[in-house]
Amino acid sequence: VIHYDSRSIILQLKIAYFNNKKYFRIQSIMCFGQQRRNMIQTHEKKNGMLQNKLD
Repeated sequence: VIHYDSRSIILQLKIAYFNNKKYFRIQSIMCFGQQRRNMIQTHEKKNGMLQNKLD
């Protein structure tokens, strides 16, 4: 039976938790950036179509 020090396990869990939080924050920021880029692209496409119609 391997005896783990409960404090080190808690510390490892905390580190894993904070790493996950940081990772998820980065992921959500990247996802949000991607969504905004897509919105801008569709907006530019719409404006381009309007521009062509006006020309």
